Amino acid sequence: MKRLMWLLAALILSGCNSEPSLQEICQQKPALCSRLNKDGWCRSERAALIRQRYAVSKLTGDPGYPGYKLLLDTEDYRNCMAKAAGVVHKTLKERQSDRGRAYVAILQDLKALQQQYKTSKDPHILYYLYTRLDDQKALDAFLAEEGSGAFNTLELKAMLAGYYAKSDTEKTAQLLLEGLALPRESATVEPDIFQTLATLSMSQRRYQEAYLWTRIAQHHGVATDPKPLEQYLRNDKSLIAKLDKKADEVDLAIKENRFKPPMAQLDPRPEQNKDTQATPAAQNPTPPNSNNNGGQ
Repeated sequence: MKRLMWLLAALILSGCNSEPSLQEICQQKPALCSRLNKDGWCRSERAALIRQRYAVSKLTGDPGYPGYKLLLDTEDYRNCMAKAAGVVHKTLKERQSDRGRAYVAILQDLKALQQQYKTSKDPHILYYLYTRLDDQKALDAFLAEEGSGAFNTLELKAMLAGYYAKSDTEKTAQLLLEGLALPRESATVEPDIFQTLATLSMSQRRYQEAYLWTRIAQHHGVATDPKPLEQYLRNDKSLIAKLDKKADEVDLAIKENRFKPPMAQLDPRPEQNKDTQATPAAQNPTPPNSNNNGGQ
């Protein structure tokens, strides 16, 4: 009876895990694996690349986001193999040459993949082609989607924000805030988004928001310290304590996908209360006890 129950449990578990193993993928579709290195270098990057190649191989038509992910996984493997290929193996020269062949092959594969996706209409891939290959046609197609509702995830909003970063800081910040309120294609938020919001807030003299985003960036492992910003808040301990609590609340809202941009709007906007007196921090952008060459 116990053996029967064990067999039933094994069947149920095997049914739940329908994805083939890496070995099975390479046996079924050798072309997905044949030009990759065989030794233990870049193991996780190699595994991710094989699985993504397999996922895309089952698609028809425009590869969309899976194709974009394949481009990134191919780059990750290329970057890892670039280091591995330069490692001199003193005893097993064939391993060294195997890595070299794998590195040359992945360069060729990445170039072929980029050319293959030139006709894609997916905004992820269009932005990739623009940023990697300076493809202006791809950029035009990417920007043509603005206002159409196509930018409906954090990742896509962040891409659009990346385009406007040099020309319109206000719009860049707004796009990132809107993005944090949208669904995410990745389970995590890139910490650089929080650091960028902190930098943009600081450039706009929104010191409370700069402190808030710096604190959140710190929560996510960014090597940044909100302490220097306290002088812009006139070292108001009560205000700083409130901002620390607010940072925890906003961070939790982002994690639970219930964030709304107004949650993080703490400093007055130019269009708000034009006739009211500005906050002390806004009246005096140069922090107390600092020279005119100051900054952060």
